[in-house]
Amino acid sequence: MLQTVGYNVQLSIIIQCCRQELHFGQRTFNGVLIVNHRITK
Repeated sequence: MLQTVGYNVQLSIIIQCCRQELHFGQRTFNGVLIVNHRITK
């Protein structure tokens, strides 16, 4: 039982890290799009 709990905790931490990375990547991508849009105008 303890092993599965520890595994679930590790999994949730990994998922949270991935979500933060995705969120940061999305913001960076949006920033690049905005900059490109301004340059092409």
